[in-house]
Amino acid sequence: DFTRMIDRLSQQAHLSVAGLLNQLLDETGYLVELRASGTPEDDERAENVEELLTAAAEFDDANEDPDALGAFLDKASLVNDIDAWDEQTDRVTLMTLHAAKGLEFPWVYIVGVEHGLLPHERSLSNRNQEEEERRLLFVGITRAQLHLQLSYCRIRSRRGNLSHAIPSNFLMELPRNEMEIKDLCTGPAFRTFNDDDEFDAFDSGPEDDVEVIDVRSGERTPATSSEYSQLVATSEPNPLPQDASDNARGNPPPRSPAFGGSHLPLQTAADMLSPGTSQAAPNTVNPDQFQVGMTVVHPTYGPGKIATLSGNGKDRTATINFAALPAPKSFILSRSAIRPARL
Repeated sequence: DFTRMIDRLSQQAHLSVAGLLNQLLDETGYLVELRASGTPEDDERAENVEELLTAAAEFDDANEDPDALGAFLDKASLVNDIDAWDEQTDRVTLMTLHAAKGLEFPWVYIVGVEHGLLPHERSLSNRNQEEEERRLLFVGITRAQLHLQLSYCRIRSRRGNLSHAIPSNFLMELPRNEMEIKDLCTGPAFRTFNDDDEFDAFDSGPEDDVEVIDVRSGERTPATSSEYSQLVATSEPNPLPQDASDNARGNPPPRSPAFGGSHLPLQTAADMLSPGTSQAAPNTVNPDQFQVGMTVVHPTYGPGKIATLSGNGKDRTATINFAALPAPKSFILSRSAIRPARL
């Protein structure tokens, strides 16, 4: 059976790297077996395999080498950079937070400070594991001697899919008065695919928790489409990189055959927080349960902390400081998608 499997795979050498890896996983059932195991060790192995598939798909998109598999193997070096690290060498060194223990650097950049990455998605249902993730971030922060930069991205490719990233709730626990917050992703609304219908719900009109407040009368009214467009124009990320000619025609770059030639699905932050729907629904949480200082989550803006509250019942209004935004935002809680971080 093994020999026949190798023969079959040898006949698929023309496939992309991701296509060949998917074929190998289908033949062996390795990933299915890891997922069925249910042990933390096998869960981690499965995630490593999925990240390998993501790296292969990204490699296929950017590479046209006839010997794609050989080029990919050359790129995916198995040498541990930390073992050969020389602190006298003036260069960037990439390492995990675990590997950084005991080391110090003048400049430290911690990337991917996002919900599901730090803290890791496996720890979200376990307080002890989440606390270990918090300590791990502290380890990374204290590696910096002079300068520290924490960052998250607006859109991330994970397991072969593009999805909106949510800032980590750990960011809300850091001293904001000691931080300089920069939003490097401001710009016009972005489109990455040729199916405009996917973005109609996002671009066409105001969310039901966006309000316009008259500073003279204090009256609150739903934002009009034009007012909403002005609001989102200051908070949406820049376009994803595309070939200039494709961008001019509005066409997406070609995708790997491993994904059937179709565009990758885009998952919203609302999808990640509330599976099954990306539309903001009326808040089912009693507005009077919210308290000043409570950590809350918004499907678009991520985690935040309530600064002030006013009113009662359906008219209760909260002003919230979000980790992802430089200025606070106000919401009528009964009409918003705001949820306590822990129910």
